Amino acid sequence: MESSKADHHAQEGEQTMTTQRHRSVLQEDLFIEGDIQGPGILEINGRLVGDIALDTVIVAANGSLEGGVTARNLTVIGAVCGPVEAKSLAIKAQAVVQSDDIATSMLSVEEGASVNGTIRMASGSNSIRPPA
Repeated sequence: MESSKADHHAQEGEQTMTTQRHRSVLQEDLFIEGDIQGPGILEINGRLVGDIALDTVIVAANGSLEGGVTARNLTVIGAVCGPVEAKSLAIKAQAVVQSDDIATSMLSVEEGASVNGTIRMASGSNSIRPPA
């Protein structure tokens, strides 16, 4: 009986670890050129040139992204230049977003933000899907 309880707790721990999203941070002094994809969270404080597909992306105040982004959640405080597909998109006061193609289901734009481009509001049944 004791070993089956221990096995059960071990299995619960393994399931929790596989469903957690890990956070990666691109520091201010870093520049990365290339595509990034995965199930995690990326905070961009530096400069990234390339396409990204992640669960959650945060472009911090000093961060910039030049390329396409596909994410379930995207928060922009810095600058994004490129196509955007996000289920939830939050553009903060000092942010700059320049894109000919922004597709989202939920949009929040704070006063003071600069948004240049075309925005398509998608219904909940649209095909915006985060990476697996």
